[in-house]
Amino acid sequence: MTQLQTVKKAAAYINKKTKNFKPETALITGSGLANSVPALDNKIVIPYAEIPGFLRSTVAGHSGNLIFGEYKGKKIAVMQGRFHYYEGHPMPILTMPVRIMAKLGVKLLVLTNAAGGVNKDYRPG
Repeated sequence: MTQLQTVKKAAAYINKKTKNFKPETALITGSGLANSVPALDNKIVIPYAEIPGFLRSTVAGHSGNLIFGEYKGKKIAVMQGRFHYYEGHPMPILTMPVRIMAKLGVKLLVLTNAAGGVNKDYRPG
């Protein structure tokens, strides 16, 4: 299956599960923020394991859910955790969720991380 076919299959599955919910904005959370999803209206949660072609999140603190809902009248999608190159995944697979979000209609993408913030020995500079 080509990457484009995988993106289309995943987007079709998500559209079916969300009844064609069209998020305008997507948030991809990293370590420390994966469980900081704001209260969403009309929330729909899809575990990554259910989505065709989606990887499973293996990093501690990454819940592994794709969440859809409305926040202050805006339609959003939230990835609770993401996948990393250091986990041994090839780059085309790592970028798949972003391609899927674009296929779903997302125009604004926000990514978070905790670069260095997970080491308890580090102190603010």
